[in-house]
Amino acid sequence: MTARNYPLLGKRLAPCPATKARGFTLLEVVVALSILVICMTVIMRILAGSSRVAAISSDYYSALQIAESKMAELRVLKGSATYIDTGRVDTGGGPDFDWVVEARPYRSRGDDPVLPAKIAEHPLAAYQLFQLEVSVFWGDLHKREYRLSSLQLRAKDETAL
Repeated sequence: MTARNYPLLGKRLAPCPATKARGFTLLEVVVALSILVICMTVIMRILAGSSRVAAISSDYYSALQIAESKMAELRVLKGSATYIDTGRVDTGGGPDFDWVVEARPYRSRGDDPVLPAKIAEHPLAAYQLFQLEVSVFWGDLHKREYRLSSLQLRAKDETAL
């Protein structure tokens, strides 16, 4: 071994000047993890809330479809008597929907802007106004409800059928 092959051999190296270690302290890591956990908790709550709202929105859409279907059935009914019917729609996995439909002659008052009583009860009146109502209930103890209400004008000769 010669000094020519190994230039640092036999020479004393000067000590490196003291440098501060470049890294994170335990306190900084704990604070960063705490902030991360808080942020993740907030994000998870937001996502859970949005999925709950999406499920409720889907239930309301199903209730709307059922109510519109039952309202269409009421519109084709004939007769002047009050009609009431109830039933249940099993969705097979989602909530069960209970519905109530009612069609009855519209009872007008003297000051009614829709159809004043003296016009509605006139013997020559060719039409009779019916009030149609559909209610759809679902959830625990029927906590949620969707309701449709409409008026239908029927010819008096149709109501006799």
